[in-house]
Amino acid sequence: MSCPSVLSLTACATQEEAVDPEGTWVGTITTEGDVTTVVTESGSVWGGTATLVEEASIGVEAGADEYMFGSVAGIWITVGGGVISM
Repeated sequence: MSCPSVLSLTACATQEEAVDPEGTWVGTITTEGDVTTVVTESGSVWGGTATLVEEASIGVEAGADEYMFGSVAGIWITVGGGVISM
């Protein structure tokens, strides 16, 4: 039996959170050692409204077992563009 795994990435904001109506980026950038953290409070460095578009999909939520993933612990992209799932 397979347990389907679903990966979803979503960015959301409400109108009340958009403190700058012109869309100017407001946030902080901190660097500790080799790690840089960027926190966006409002706006966008590209301006305008962002839209999420699915560019790739692997597997199915329901269907034949050979196309379903179960208990995925990690996903890696190889140098050649292949996908490894564990």
